Amino acid sequence: GALFSAAFVTFPSTTASHMSMLTSLWPCAHQVLAPGQMANGATNGATLPPRATTVAELLAGAGYATAAFTEDGLIAGPLGFNRGFDLYRDRDGAAEHPLGVFDEGIDEALRWIEHHATQRFFLFLHTYQPHSPWKGPRYLQPGGPAATDPALDVAAYEAGLRYTDDQLAGLLGALERRGVLDETLVVVTSDHGEAFAEHGAVGHGSSVYDEQVHVPLVLAHPRLASGGKRIASVVSTIDLAPTLAAAAGIAVPATWQGRSLLALLAGDAAKVPALAEQLWGTRQTLLRTEDRAWVQQGEQVEVFDPGADPGQTHDLAATDPALAAEGRQRIGAARAECDRVREAVGPAIPVAPLDPARRRALEALGYLR
Repeated sequence: GALFSAAFVTFPSTTASHMSMLTSLWPCAHQVLAPGQMANGATNGATLPPRATTVAELLAGAGYATAAFTEDGLIAGPLGFNRGFDLYRDRDGAAEHPLGVFDEGIDEALRWIEHHATQRFFLFLHTYQPHSPWKGPRYLQPGGPAATDPALDVAAYEAGLRYTDDQLAGLLGALERRGVLDETLVVVTSDHGEAFAEHGAVGHGSSVYDEQVHVPLVLAHPRLASGGKRIASVVSTIDLAPTLAAAAGIAVPATWQGRSLLALLAGDAAKVPALAEQLWGTRQTLLRTEDRAWVQQGEQVEVFDPGADPGQTHDLAATDPALAAEGRQRIGAARAECDRVREAVGPAIPVAPLDPARRRALEALGYLR
């Protein structure tokens, strides 16, 4: 496939980030941040505005069969994730299983594909397999799932990633044997990264530094994305929905804020910055280009050089105030554009408080206390 090595999510937590993938809207526009009260005190019990359009709705309207197999928790169907899907399957309790349930989701997805392989289809397969609490076989867990030593915690995380990769290889192998990959665009990505005290935080959902918002992104297709290509251009996960629409030959809604990545795959060098925000508490915004990363929190703007300082430890704002001012201006313009799109899609709709089953699922994932 093709690896986009500078891919960024729009939000460092699951709900808002996934909603951006499926709607091509920044979180400040789609307004769906979380299913209810979170452990950090943040709350946004809202469902997607009616005038927003999901990629599943767009593809279903063009005759595609659509299905989603998820592990519930933070991407509950009623928040708007199920819009456009013929089948939206939430599997709860995933985090309580010592090995996770990704294998069960894969089996369900393969059975669905067996019945739809002769049709045009869109399948969304989601897992918490590499998510805390870390899950995987004991032989891959050098520190164990409950390790408290930071080095062992990182090792347990990496073991979970390896186990997920092994399961993903099994899925792709099954699709290849069935001949499905000959005509299918496969996307592999994540909704957020994970911090291990790089900027004083552990986990995710608290900042827009790279460790929480820089994610893997691989697209694979025999003609559109193949050959092990590596693309260094900055891209965003809001670009996924327009890319799928372009591959299907479908015009996108005017409100979508992303762009198709097919031009980059074909060699175009057009540069578009990525935007990530954390909207709980004091607003944090990252504006990321190939050579600059601006981070604004409150009135403070930090500036980093990603090439020379990939860990974002040396703030250039003090020595180059003009550079900081440029970032403040560009972030202000991006926020104003998001306000415009939010007006176009309309307000999010409040939803009922969490039911007991969903509360248990979120507790198992560490999002509720």
